[in-house]
Amino acid sequence: MRHAEAAYKNEMLPTSVPEIQRTNLAMTVLTLKAMGINDMLGFDFMDPPPPATLISALEQLYNLGALDEVRQQQLPVAAEQQQHWQQDIISSNPSSNTP
Repeated sequence: MRHAEAAYKNEMLPTSVPEIQRTNLAMTVLTLKAMGINDMLGFDFMDPPPPATLISALEQLYNLGALDEVRQQQLPVAAEQQQHWQQDIISSNPSSNTP
């Protein structure tokens, strides 16, 4: 058995983990908040991420100043500020492969 075939049979998952369950959700949370969706833990995701991941994203956005004390989006938000937050999110999570 070749190495690639052995890896395929023995090391790979039968199905891939949905991207929403393996990436930083800060930008997703910020986008949902901008759309008026505030209940992240109760939101009907197709493949729900772990609650701890959503909580971590909310904490990260609060620490960046994107959310206030009651986890509401700071409005109005200039496009320049959103780009700044996005860069901060990316730089604080170098393993994330999504902008």
